[in-house]
Amino acid sequence: MSSKRFLLITSLLVSSTVNAQSYTSAEHFFIDASAGWQQGQDNSYQHHNPNGAIWHIGGGYQLTPEWSWSTGYQYAQPLKSINNESSIKSSFLTSTLRYDLWISPSLSLYGEAGAAYAFLKKESANNTWHKKELRPLTGFGVQYKITPQISGQLGYKYIPHLGAGNGQNGTMGEYDSHAVMFGLTFKFNAIAPSVAPSLETKNNLTLAKSIPTSTIVYFAFDSDSPQYTPEFNAYINALKTHGSTVTVSGFTDEIGSEQYNKQLSQQRANNVARELIESGIQPSRLEVHAIGEKSPQSNQHELNRRVELYTK
Repeated sequence: MSSKRFLLITSLLVSSTVNAQSYTSAEHFFIDASAGWQQGQDNSYQHHNPNGAIWHIGGGYQLTPEWSWSTGYQYAQPLKSINNESSIKSSFLTSTLRYDLWISPSLSLYGEAGAAYAFLKKESANNTWHKKELRPLTGFGVQYKITPQISGQLGYKYIPHLGAGNGQNGTMGEYDSHAVMFGLTFKFNAIAPSVAPSLETKNNLTLAKSIPTSTIVYFAFDSDSPQYTPEFNAYINALKTHGSTVTVSGFTDEIGSEQYNKQLSQQRANNVARELIESGIQPSRLEVHAIGEKSPQSNQHELNRRVELYTK
């Protein structure tokens, strides 16, 4: 790889990181890596479709739970003609916009579209050709959240009309790239924003030792992992000395579709309720509700990603 191309790739990825960190939280930024197998549908030599391994590294920004933008670098193993007289080396700078259709808070089907800037080099016994070109890139696949931060995906990517000509008379030859890839994505959303409780919440938590009243558990963006605090633990201890009913209500911010947020709020409420049960609170004392994006308590997104607990 030339030094100019390396600097271009590095600056592209670093600029994505810097832009994401300019926000108050890095919760929307992610990095990803994938590998798979590419087949070049050879339009020049119809009797042979060369194939080989392909790798990808990149990063991006989660715009909403459904929409994300990503950029990266993709390198493919050289594609060789059947008689080994020539081979094509290819690498790509990619930029795509992706939409996830969430089947559940952990599983989604996705489609993506964007562009790939291709660096092509064809070598034969007597000649070498170089070509740079911009081509459309499309793909689709399935994603599964392994943890709130780590997701795995299996997908298909398509880049058409790479190269030009029929491979004769000084032309490179044209082919379409079909690739199946498996990858992992890491989201920087482990730490929920630090939120100062309101005066009402502070008073309620102070009273919880004697009379359980209420408390709030906050969450990171697009996460169903509760961020428990010492105040929450004190609330549980106070509940153990009383037989009152506890209402557990899950909420989200308004980013994303209403259906997705409803599911996410249900998962958040379920996880907090599970923690109460594992701490010794009888399941019959719990009423679990999914509110979704309705009833925001603030115009700050981080204050609306929550589960509220109230006693009756």
